[in-house]
Amino acid sequence: MSRWVGMSDQVDIRPVDATALDVGPGDYDGLHRALKRGGIFTIYDIVQGERGDVLYLVPWANKPSISHLAKPREMRRLLESANFKILDDID
Repeated sequence: MSRWVGMSDQVDIRPVDATALDVGPGDYDGLHRALKRGGIFTIYDIVQGERGDVLYLVPWANKPSISHLAKPREMRRLLESANFKILDDID
């Protein structure tokens, strides 16, 4: 996709297990413990809405016991507790 929009020289995509990265501080733009100083982390995530329970079947689960969606405030709290500064929040 980055090639389609003329940005392939600005993007470095490496498929890896994010829980087992062997990288140092400042190696990546998009991972907090390896985020470059001033780097920006972008997240797109599905969260539990305020209008009630999720109606199952959904793409990631067929029952509530295996679905673990955070509510928007909880997602914000989790990100801030990991020392992220939230610049924008779009629902």
